[in-house]
Amino acid sequence: AFNEDARVQLRNLKTQQAFLGLNARNGFLENQLSNALEAKGDSAKDGLRFSQENVERFANDNSDDVNVAFNLQAERIIQQPSGFELPFRK
Repeated sequence: AFNEDARVQLRNLKTQQAFLGLNARNGFLENQLSNALEAKGDSAKDGLRFSQENVERFANDNSDDVNVAFNLQAERIIQQPSGFELPFRK
């Protein structure tokens, strides 16, 4: 049961990270992001960092349609194989 809980938590975390990345990449909240970074005292060079608060803030600022679309796309992103395989050595 513990391993299943860990897998679900990892999947949720990856989905949230993809959701946040889609928001940042799409530029939906560019002005709000720069204002939030200034308000937090973070320098612009630090950029957007993953946090539960950022995910919630973006989700609250987006319309329901945008959240649905981004969550569906985030699910698709994390379901993709990583594309990284270690070479087999004898």
